[in-house]
Amino acid sequence: MSTRYPREMHRIKYTKLTPEQIGTKLVAAANGPSSASPLSDALAGKSLKIVLDGGPPLSYRFADRKRLSFAEGDAASVDTGCGALTLDRLVLFSHMIPRTQRGYTVVIDQERIGSNRGAVRRSFRCARRRRDPRPDAGRVR
Repeated sequence: MSTRYPREMHRIKYTKLTPEQIGTKLVAAANGPSSASPLSDALAGKSLKIVLDGGPPLSYRFADRKRLSFAEGDAASVDTGCGALTLDRLVLFSHMIPRTQRGYTVVIDQERIGSNRGAVRRSFRCARRRRDPRPDAGRVR
């Protein structure tokens, strides 16, 4: 027996928002994500630099389990909220870039830090996703 799904794509009714309305709603994201699981402090007090093929380097300095300083390329660093979860040797952390509609979700294999074998995924939240034409976009060097 097959399951019948509603014609709607989402459970929440879609409402077209302006960029200004989205920015107002994202102010709460500056405190970082929340989770039903306890957030990890595996990255607290550490610094990390991710160099992307064909993209800007991402520099991180983790103050504690809920705050980090972040810089894209040569831009000045900004403080923002973050949240990290761990599973064995993997750490997943996520954050928004203040005053933008962009953020990053990063997965790190703690055993491979420094070996140039991490994984980073750029996350576009509340923004129209644009396909990057570069074949190597999103890979970590």
